[in-house]
Amino acid sequence: MRRLGAAALLVLALAACATPGAPKRTAADVDKDQKTVAGAIESADRDGASFHLEETLVLSGQGQSATLKGQADGVVRDGRIRMQYRFLRSQNQSVTFDMVVTGTQIFTRPHGGGQWRWTPAAAAAALMPAVRLTLLRESVLLARNVGAGSITIVNNGFARRYRVAPDSDQIEQLMAIAPVGSAEAVFLKTARAELDAYLTLTGDKLTRLEAHLQGTDPADGTTQKVDCSADYRPAKVDPIQLPADAVQVQPNQILGT
Repeated sequence: MRRLGAAALLVLALAACATPGAPKRTAADVDKDQKTVAGAIESADRDGASFHLEETLVLSGQGQSATLKGQADGVVRDGRIRMQYRFLRSQNQSVTFDMVVTGTQIFTRPHGGGQWRWTPAAAAAALMPAVRLTLLRESVLLARNVGAGSITIVNNGFARRYRVAPDSDQIEQLMAIAPVGSAEAVFLKTARAELDAYLTLTGDKLTRLEAHLQGTDPADGTTQKVDCSADYRPAKVDPIQLPADAVQVQPNQILGT
């Protein structure tokens, strides 16, 4: 990352200073910011964008833990995602899958060829929360709170950052955990979720999304901790087609090689 000049540091310092006597945020202020962020996400999805995703997923329970790290490059348009997803292993080794994702299905195959397979999208929801734009837009519009935008630096440029606290229904959808009855209260008691949206200072264009999620599935006691980010750029994206010859598999078979 390049070093920041004195002027840039001064801008950040001024942006960080609270103005004495500043008026308290109203419901109208929150509503305005919700619509601004949701509109930026909707525009990126409608017009098409490319992205680079970084992901760390930690699973723990019953005295054991496992960490998965992933990277992906791809495009989004009209509620669909097409990408190459790399699962990073030790000693600079990785395994890569071609993926196409809709709101209800995920299609995968080993990168470069082989049989396409599909299963319900919830099976791999934890791998890509920062690019599920339809759900993220909904999460912003139904959020418990959207904080005021603050100027920050991301990818060597200025952006306005909005912190979003999703409501309980959206937390369950983002983590693909659907507890029922009394188990739902148990899950929500410890679940944590924060979305961070970064928009350009001019034009309010989406430039980055982050999803930070944590929760324990009451069904098996497994705790998920997800940190996922995606950097976006406007791009010309052709309509994303679904694989025509995909075969349905069980969720635990979708990432077989």
